[in-house]
Amino acid sequence: MLFSQAEIGNVIDRQLARAKDAVAKIRPNDLLNGDDGALAQTVIETYRIHVPLLDLEAKEATHEEIDYDLRKEPRGTYFISDYSRPYPVKGTRVELTVPFNGDAGLFHVRPSTWSLSPPWGTISENCLVLIHEAKTVNPEQIEKGFNSTLGEISASLDNLRQSAESFAKELESLVKTEIQRRKQKLREESEALGRLSMPIRRKGDAPATYRVPIARRPVPVATQVVKSRTTTNDPKPIFPDDEYSHILSIFSNMVSVMEQSPKAFAHMGEEDLRTHFLVQLNAQYQGNATGETFNYSGKTDILLRIKGKNIFVAECKFWSGEKAFLDTLDQLLGYLQWRDNKAAILLFNRNKSFSEVLAKIIETVPKHSNFVSGGDRVGETNFRYRFKQKQDAERNVTLTVMAFDVPAKI
Repeated sequence: MLFSQAEIGNVIDRQLARAKDAVAKIRPNDLLNGDDGALAQTVIETYRIHVPLLDLEAKEATHEEIDYDLRKEPRGTYFISDYSRPYPVKGTRVELTVPFNGDAGLFHVRPSTWSLSPPWGTISENCLVLIHEAKTVNPEQIEKGFNSTLGEISASLDNLRQSAESFAKELESLVKTEIQRRKQKLREESEALGRLSMPIRRKGDAPATYRVPIARRPVPVATQVVKSRTTTNDPKPIFPDDEYSHILSIFSNMVSVMEQSPKAFAHMGEEDLRTHFLVQLNAQYQGNATGETFNYSGKTDILLRIKGKNIFVAECKFWSGEKAFLDTLDQLLGYLQWRDNKAAILLFNRNKSFSEVLAKIIETVPKHSNFVSGGDRVGETNFRYRFKQKQDAERNVTLTVMAFDVPAKI
């Protein structure tokens, strides 16, 4: 049963609370020295609600023969003496699959206006699946039933979309207000401490300032005509190699800050660490980097999108062994669309022998079924590879594994 679990009002309240908490967790130096717009955009995009949009033009149906239970038919249609046991006959099962873009979880959120008998359906990856089972095939009845259900689902999504649009304005106002409030508080505290007569010594483990550039970096994106099995003249966006290297250098610089101030990052999880990388990335790429963004078959940790096209995709993970690392490679490749050609994995090591982890990375990557070539070091702890895309073996992806040591105990 769709649209029947959490209420949209509760979802909005939770997202606002999480966004406010995210602002509170931004490091003071990043807050005081960073670009307000980029900081706000990072938090806003992380907690924005992306209501699914059905691609009705791409829907398709499949059918198969099944064992159909006559008890599903209206009472009186067939003589059934005992409803406590099944009455199987040969029947037909028709599945209608409709792709969508957006957050799949919202199919289970109750909109502000809802029905006492909500529609039924199944969510499989990035597709909505509707099912019709019957003893005999009746095309008119099947089509009428599917269209009716799709109409109910579309109406509920439109209702959610209205709530999401109102929420987006509230979210933007909240985040910008919270950023200004925190900055003002930090400045006032700094001024108050400056009036103390006693000398003030900065703590040795206080985070070092990492000032982001004031001038935002222009992003040159070229197009190139390529050939594949599915298309012959399809222009794809090309992210220049020097820009790709620049993004990786931003990540490396951020890790330098972590290494200089290990206590400040010792107990951070993946989400908090990812936020720090997004802040630096957005400062230079005009707020186009987002976190936990739906892309193809899931939500990727870091997504840089220019003019509506994906340019760079990254996943953040803690090292937890060979199998988990191969799963991460598989997860990232599953997120990539056909046009995605630049990606990275930010791999954090915590309280394990870093040299052993680096050796294990080199040993493990070629074991993945989509591995093509590579393994060259592009930094002391960075490795560059080429992988085949999951959905098109003729398309390769440049993937850099960046390993960082972030100990939990100093």
